[in-house]
Amino acid sequence: MLGRSRTVRQNLVIQEETLDHRVLPMLLKSLGGSVSCPDNPQHAVQLLQERQFDVVLTDLNFSTLNGIELIEDIRKGEGPNAQTPIVVVTTDDSQQTRRTALSAGADGYLIKPIGRVSLQQEIINAVARRTTLISTARQSESLRSG
Repeated sequence: MLGRSRTVRQNLVIQEETLDHRVLPMLLKSLGGSVSCPDNPQHAVQLLQERQFDVVLTDLNFSTLNGIELIEDIRKGEGPNAQTPIVVVTTDDSQQTRRTALSAGADGYLIKPIGRVSLQQEIINAVARRTTLISTARQSESLRSG
């Protein structure tokens, strides 16, 4: 999906059913890899505790869940996806919401409608950002303990 150096095989899409809810999974499948699309955000939260994903793509606007809190919970949790790249895919084009999502732990932010190329590039960027953050944290920890 992302070239020779890094392949994203397992994607989790968290969104509620809307008119365009099939677009993101279709675009991801066209890039390669598999896509899990739980039928509701609560089921997605359960999957996040049970399975490791390469990338989590989430909306922010849910009727039963706060998307920013979801990102914060993933990041502060002990689950298998605490360090998984997270890309927000939403219709909210507010700069404040973007900053809030990134501060909460998102690694990328796309505004719908999206295309295949922009999705692919944002995933590449999010994976690179998360990899850099993990590497920097490990180096800092090594310096403190060494």
